Amino acid sequence: MDERTVEANIRLYDSHAPLTGTSAQQMRARESGGAYPLKKYHNLVKLRLLKEFAQDCDALLDLCCGRGGDIHKWINCNVGKVLGVDISTMEIMEAKRRYEEAVQKRPGARLKAKFNLVDCLGTKDLDFGEKFDVVTCMFAIHYFFVSEAAIKQFFRNVAAATKPGGHFVATFPSGKKVLQTLNQREEYRQPMLFLRKGWEGRDPSKPFGQAFECAISDTVTRAETGSKDGEFVGSREYLVFFNVIKALAREVGLELVTTYRSAELSCLFQDEDANSGFKHFKPPGSFDEAHESLRRASELYVATVFRMGEQAGNAGKRPRGGGPEADGGAKKPRNGGSEGEGKGT
Repeated sequence: MDERTVEANIRLYDSHAPLTGTSAQQMRARESGGAYPLKKYHNLVKLRLLKEFAQDCDALLDLCCGRGGDIHKWINCNVGKVLGVDISTMEIMEAKRRYEEAVQKRPGARLKAKFNLVDCLGTKDLDFGEKFDVVTCMFAIHYFFVSEAAIKQFFRNVAAATKPGGHFVATFPSGKKVLQTLNQREEYRQPMLFLRKGWEGRDPSKPFGQAFECAISDTVTRAETGSKDGEFVGSREYLVFFNVIKALAREVGLELVTTYRSAELSCLFQDEDANSGFKHFKPPGSFDEAHESLRRASELYVATVFRMGEQAGNAGKRPRGGGPEADGGAKKPRNGGSEGEGKGT
């Protein structure tokens, strides 16, 4: 990942990590915010994904863990051990504080969690010291599409960290949905959602480095209204296309999971994606007309799950949460794409 992108993301996430007030105080402030319906729904998506693929697992690695927003989900899923890593010093500090507070309130919890600062997941091989049953990257993998080298390095690190038969779970905005929402305009502006094209005349269907600005008010990508003319300042993100991410995953032995066992999980996604490995979010009816722009924001996102292929000594182990998609060998990324918590913590 290039230095400019890393520094921009560190500034954004450091500025978003609150270091004052208890979790209960933060939750009250959160519930009073305009984006609370989106956050509540996106956290439900993450919880049910973890219930499906990480329930009772011994070890989980959370890449781009942020402030540890999934700590209580890990406890609820009876996860044994978690390693969370992130590039933001302030967010790692907040994650550690939240974890200590959580275990004090739930002393019988199985969870043992550590949170470590890393230079970057997209520039070098990382040795986590062990392999994990589940690896997650919630609402962050699109940052690594800044370049082909960065996202390939990211997937090499995922593969090196995942046990045979283990799962990689990710959520991210669909590049095609972002393009459809912009609809060939320079920007898209609604009360709670702002998108701006950032690829400067280049073909947006190219698979890497296609930047766009995203701001969802009252979230980590929130708009800053204090700047001149009330201009939005959002996070710098990158278009992700399904055929590209699928091909990159297959290159490292990760196979796409197309069906989920849990009806409670499946109902959170669009019906037409029932047999697809990329599940578009389906915000609930509680997103009324006042939250229409939040609905638009939520519908940008998708969930996807990959399973690491079995190796000698692991044959016969029954995978959790469905099976891999059955199709041919690994494909090289093509230009274009078929196709996305919302900053949910």
